Amino acid sequence: MNEAGLAEIVNAIESLYTERDPQRIKTLQALLQQEQKSPNGLLIADFLLSTPGLSLNCKFFGALTYTVNLNLYKTTQEKINIIQVLNRLLIHLSTSISELRYDGVQNLFIIKKLLSNLSLFFNSYKLQDVQWINPLKPLIFMLISNQPPSIDQLNIEVNLMQLVELSYKDKTPIRLVLEFSSVLVEDLLKIGKDAEKGIIHEYIHSNVYEITKHLTVFTFESHDDELILLGLENLTSWILYISFAHNNTAVRYKDLNNLLQYVVGLLQSPNDEISDKCSEIATEIFENDPLLMNYELRERFNSLIMSPWSLSKINEYVTNEDFDSLSNFASLIITFLEIDCIQLSSKLMKNEWNEFLKFLLNLTNFPLTPIIQETVSLKFIGFWCQIIEVFTDEMDMIENALNNDSGIIDEVNKNFEILLQELSMIYFRKIQLTVTSDFEFKQNRDAFLSFRGDTVEIFEMIHSKLASLFGTLISLILESSDINQIEASLYILTAICVNFTNNYEDFSTVIGVEHLFESKFLSKFNELTSKMPHSQAELYVKTSIRFLGSLEFFYTKNNTVYLNSVIDYLFTCLKNHPEQEILISKTIMELCDNCRSLLVSSIPNFEPILVEMIRNPSINNYTREKFINSISCIIQSIPDPEAQENHVYHILELIEKTSEPALQKASQESLSKDESEYLISLFNSLHELGKGLSLPDDFEEDEPQLYNQFCTFYKNRNNRIQDKIVRLVNLFAIEIPSLAKNLEVNEKACLILKVGLLEEFGPFAFTNNVVLQFALSKKSQGISFQIRTYLLELLTTLINTGLHSKVDSSNILSQDDVTNIVEHFIVQDYQNISEDPDLLQLALNMLTQVLVHKPAFLLHNENSIRFSIETALSLLYSHEKFVIKAASKFWTTFLSARKTTRDDSLLIQQIVESELGQTLTFKTFEALIDAARSDVDTYSSIIVILFAKYQLKFKDWIRNALIQIDEQRISNGKKPIHEKELFVKKLMVTRASTRKCNELIKDFWITTNGLVSFTN
Repeated sequence: MNEAGLAEIVNAIESLYTERDPQRIKTLQALLQQEQKSPNGLLIADFLLSTPGLSLNCKFFGALTYTVNLNLYKTTQEKINIIQVLNRLLIHLSTSISELRYDGVQNLFIIKKLLSNLSLFFNSYKLQDVQWINPLKPLIFMLISNQPPSIDQLNIEVNLMQLVELSYKDKTPIRLVLEFSSVLVEDLLKIGKDAEKGIIHEYIHSNVYEITKHLTVFTFESHDDELILLGLENLTSWILYISFAHNNTAVRYKDLNNLLQYVVGLLQSPNDEISDKCSEIATEIFENDPLLMNYELRERFNSLIMSPWSLSKINEYVTNEDFDSLSNFASLIITFLEIDCIQLSSKLMKNEWNEFLKFLLNLTNFPLTPIIQETVSLKFIGFWCQIIEVFTDEMDMIENALNNDSGIIDEVNKNFEILLQELSMIYFRKIQLTVTSDFEFKQNRDAFLSFRGDTVEIFEMIHSKLASLFGTLISLILESSDINQIEASLYILTAICVNFTNNYEDFSTVIGVEHLFESKFLSKFNELTSKMPHSQAELYVKTSIRFLGSLEFFYTKNNTVYLNSVIDYLFTCLKNHPEQEILISKTIMELCDNCRSLLVSSIPNFEPILVEMIRNPSINNYTREKFINSISCIIQSIPDPEAQENHVYHILELIEKTSEPALQKASQESLSKDESEYLISLFNSLHELGKGLSLPDDFEEDEPQLYNQFCTFYKNRNNRIQDKIVRLVNLFAIEIPSLAKNLEVNEKACLILKVGLLEEFGPFAFTNNVVLQFALSKKSQGISFQIRTYLLELLTTLINTGLHSKVDSSNILSQDDVTNIVEHFIVQDYQNISEDPDLLQLALNMLTQVLVHKPAFLLHNENSIRFSIETALSLLYSHEKFVIKAASKFWTTFLSARKTTRDDSLLIQQIVESELGQTLTFKTFEALIDAARSDVDTYSSIIVILFAKYQLKFKDWIRNALIQIDEQRISNGKKPIHEKELFVKKLMVTRASTRKCNELIKDFWITTNGLVSFTN
């Protein structure tokens, strides 16, 4: 590269650091990156680092260019002269250090980048004639001699005392050596588990560590705070590396505790920075690899945290409002104590440990606001949960640790119960919403609410061991007028109650909740929150809603009176706190679903709300739809079919009459966006009505008499409900053009018709003909891909349900029905279907369902079966995994069809043996060979079924298929299939064993594609 080119690069670098235009910066970066990676990259780096007068920016860019090229040539080292590269690196490093030490050039950031390059070289490059075992020595040599070492001086012996003596006058030399030591091990951590780096780990252990250890000890004994911090920073990196090395290499650092003893001692340093750094190192050890510190040092540390020093340290942090350091100190204590929770638990509850237990509780209960001012209480949650868990699951081990001394065990259990009471009071105070109006709370709202969520686990565990907690919280709600205490009690009770099932039989718990309702606590709660600013009351109201939603176990004990008051309260909240409408709607829906039979008598009370929900367009659409679902759940539980039908018809009339003005506007295409959304919500409400009216799964089995009564009623009743539903569906989805194109309308129309297809009777149990007529009418309009998807899903469900035997035999799909569905929606529409993989999958699934339920309907229609076979054969070559699976499912179902007569079975056999068997074998193997490895088993399933069903013919089919495929491959210039006959013989020996066939076919695929098997 000529001088002009180098000058252009210098100008580009200077411009890069001064340019403000983002586009210009992007252009300069692209240009410079291109030059860095060019064959001139190393030349540019040397020029920038060695040319006098260039700016520090240019020199740093030179060091950075070295990094780019060292990474670029790691795998192709033969392309560069690595001896020359290392020599130039050492020269640049020596020059830069001299400029820093003697000329006052502020180039430390360049030196650090050069040291990083030296580390990269040591870890990634292999010298041919020199075994470089200690990268610290060249650096120490140049620091002592002020000149770079030659390549044959890489392992030169150095006098550490000379380096130490230099450091009394200038800390730069020891700083650079320790920082380079840190960089070396940090880079090895980035490399990770690389077997080829094993020798590097040996060099680090035997050489680099020895020098580092001596220099670190020197810093610790220097009585110089700056040097001590240098040593601690270096040790932090080494702790992480040593833990990695112990877990992933053969090297062992057996004398590490010689360094760690200084860490324990320096914890008491009056210099906060030193003390905090020691705390950080100890926390890292205790949290990730506690065995790095021996028992003697751990005991010294234990004595230290139990001494007055700990308390004075905490008081110091609080006085200085250094809450971050307080949190870190708490983490140190917690991680140490968690090393052996079983031993700790057995000791902690003894009387002689009472003072230390009080210390931990006081630390947990620090008089500051959690999250906003302190995180100690958050950190202690996990610790206390572990202690409680030990007493819950490992009591036998605690008793063993106490030598099964009954007196001490009683003492421990008593103290444990006291601990639970203390913890419940501490965290009860901590979670209270006393600060919701504070500015700091608004900034930390999510974090504080997350803290409350974290306390749920500890309260659940306390309740499992301390039965009185539930009653205590109930009493507090009854007696207190403090909204914060009441809300916190409800919050904890919710966490406990959500775990109760309907079979929960604890008498005192049920009575406790009953006392709450008898006291009209909801009225008190509503009164207290009404006095608060609306934005502040939001969290309190949310807690009350969730509490009421957690009491299903209580409502199902025939507490209808209380359930009605709950519903009333929820609707009041819906009116006063619309921001909570999704939570409220969901809660109402769940209550109505789970307690439907208890609310039947309350249906009249819902009437005004029902009318308001349907007629008021300002109500949230989700709320409206979920309310319709809720009330329909209750209606479903009415034991009188006529009363049920009347209620359903009433809702339909409300929806119909309310929709009429908007439908009129829709037909004139004059609906606004809001009007359109409201109208579609009314239509969606039909689907929610149908879902809510769905029969419970066990209805026929649990209530056979009532089931038969309903069945008889709906079979003999006129279809006024279904007529109205069908009319509305047709209006929305077919007759009004602007709505008929709407995807949501079409989706819901199909769901409305689908929701009752599984049922023998009911308002939404439409006849097959209703569904078919809708689908045909819809298709005649010309439909989009997505609407076509909805129709195919609807018709597949119709086939699944319509081919089942039913009480009403007239509502079973006939041969003609199925033929019409296949002909109109697949055969005639296949050109459109074939353009989309999702539609292809749906079409195949529909054909497969016919084979599952009534194979004769396909087999005995020549056009349908021919189309199905041709389509399923062609789709074996699909590139979409889900289509291949659908095709495979079709073939395995076809070949092993079950619900067949003898004539059906003979027909299948005739079709397969005449021509299909050979064709299917050929196409399956041809597709399999070019398939992805993950699809091989999908194709194998077809081959296994073919083999199992047609063993006499299969050998010829597969032999002929492989010969034909091989000839095609050779003519197309592809690799031939070797040992075809051997593969056939091996396959025949498997006798159609699924596992053996799959393994053999997978090996065949691997060999044919020239790949390597990793399982052999």
